Amino acid sequence: MSLRTAVALSVAVLLSGAACDIVEPTKPSGAITITVDPNPVVIRVACLASVPPPEFCLASLDPTITVAETGGVGGKLEAIDLVVRNNATGVEEGRVALDAVWIRSQAGTDRLEAGGRLAFRPVVAGYRVRNGTVPALVFTIAVRFVDDNGNIINQSLQVGGA
Repeated sequence: MSLRTAVALSVAVLLSGAACDIVEPTKPSGAITITVDPNPVVIRVACLASVPPPEFCLASLDPTITVAETGGVGGKLEAIDLVVRNNATGVEEGRVALDAVWIRSQAGTDRLEAGGRLAFRPVVAGYRVRNGTVPALVFTIAVRFVDDNGNIINQSLQVGGA
């Protein structure tokens, strides 16, 4: 083996070894928590006074949902999905998808700073329930957050109604 070949192989080995040692630094990820107040969610039922009594009454609820960033990386809230399920029957009663436009209209921004929080009041009114019954509802709140490092965080919380 010539000296030139030996030097070329040594350089190739050194370069290939260096390529294996390159480590991309991991970017920290944001994290979020969701809270609902009150928990359980208070469901108010109102019936019109009539004779005979109406078959259906109208229920309403207006909890405060707070999303807090807890991972140290800010970002944007892209969506909040609310799913209402009748716990007694297991049937999904309704679903509402709230996008960044709705979030901005409620909170003034869809930006969640590191360590920050945003609160919303998605009011539900006119939900039909049978007269004389209190619905056994369970609410799932699902939030999609994209942090400043491009990480997508999906977090959900399930709360009951009272």
